[in-house]
This record gives sequence, structure tokens and C-alpha cells, in this order.
Amino acid sequence: MISKEISSLQHPLVKHWVRLRTSASYRLRENALLITGENILSELANAHTFNYLIIQKGTPLPRSIPCKEICVVSEEILKKITGLVQPGPMAAELPLPPLSDLRHCERILVIDQVNDPGNLGTLIRSALAFGWDGAFLLEGSADPFNDKALRASKGAVFRLKLARGDEHALAALIATKKWTVYGADMAGRAVEENFSYPPPFMLILGNEAQGLSASSRQNSSLLSLPMPGAMESLNVAVAGSIFMFLLRKR
Repeated sequence: MISKEISSLQHPLVKHWVRLRTSASYRLRENALLITGENILSELANAHTFNYLIIQKGTPLPRSIPCKEICVVSEEILKKITGLVQPGPMAAELPLPPLSDLRHCERILVIDQVNDPGNLGTLIRSALAFGWDGAFLLEGSADPFNDKALRASKGAVFRLKLARGDEHALAALIATKKWTVYGADMAGRAVEENFSYPPPFMLILGNEAQGLSASSRQNSSLLSLPMPGAMESLNVAVAGSIFMFLLRKR
């Protein structure tokens, strides 16, 4: 484990970490991501070796976090790297987790162009909390390793099986067994709290503004949430979480 101090905001590694935080294409190219926060770092340390552990000057060197190299930086640099006003004493770079094979899952959340990373992270967190097996992200959806998605997921992106692809890849997955495919849509029949929804099934959640894509709407049985109150719709992360709870309940 090598330790070195970085004192310049213009250091190549500082620029590299900023780009890991801000650019999805750069993360894919470098096969790496940036995370921040002591709690998530401690959780991930049980199963990951970090490329770099980045700690604020004056912070005691941790012994329980495996990493290839430790970089000591100023608070100013840590703020720039993380984009946070109060970033905490450490961050880390680690390899992107590999995508998963979802064919053996029983309950899959399908994300159809949900483009707000906070909503995406919350949905992945709810999916893990309610015992769903995996999530499939269609093209046009937010990146689950965006810094906002990472914070919203509270580490769930590293524990829930994730796959990505286009409509053809999703169709190929659906063809592997007798999936029941549900689509969340206000025009659908109301989901029944006391009705049994046997697996295997998928739930497709659509874009915040436009809802399900035409393809998703055509290829799924539409379900809606009954809302007796004076509101026309719910935030997709809230609605999706309620759907996942009701469908998983039995």
C-alpha cells in the first residue's frame, strides 16, 4: 500500500476523479467509479479492493480498508473531487461492478428511460429493500453510478443485480421463460392489494414526464395505483416503491 500526498487542484489524478464523478462515458472507458462517504466505504471494503483511497490530510490512515494506493489530499481538493460542500474525510476509486445475468431472477424491475439519477438510486434501494432480485436499465436511463444515484441508493447499486441494454436485449431476456410483464401506467387497472401476483414477473417504470415508451406499453399488462386523493400522479420513485411493495407482498 503506497501513500502519497497531492497538493495541486490541477494534478492529473484530481482531474481524473472529477471526470469519474461527472461523466458516464468516462466511467465506462476507465472501468472505474468514484464513491464518497465513510459508511459506504466501510461496507464495500468487505468485498472490494479500491484502486485509490483518497483521504483528507490529518485523517488517521485506516487499516481495515483494502486499497492499492492511498492518496492524501487537502479539504479543498476533496471538495472538488466529490462536488460536495461537506464531503467527509475520505473517498475512493474502485472498478465498475460487472453486469449481471438476470435469467434466473424471479422479480425484475425494468427502468424505461428514468433519467433523474436520484429517482433511479431510490428505486434501486427500494428494489433491494423489498426483496426484488435485479434491475434492467433500458437505454436512455440514468447511470446507476452517477454520484447522485450512488448517494440515493445507499450502496444498493453494489448489491442488487444490474443489467443494461436496448429493447432487443430486454426482449431476449423475456423470451427465456414465462415472465408476466407489468407496466406502471395511469391507464392500467388498479393494482389489488389482496391479489396474488406470482413470479416470475417484471415491472416496467417509465420516464418521469412521458411515462412508458410505446414498446413497453404495448408489451406489458398495465397496472395503476388507486389514488383517491386530489393528485393526478406520484413521483416515479415513490410510485415504483409502492408498486414493488404491493407486488412482492405475496
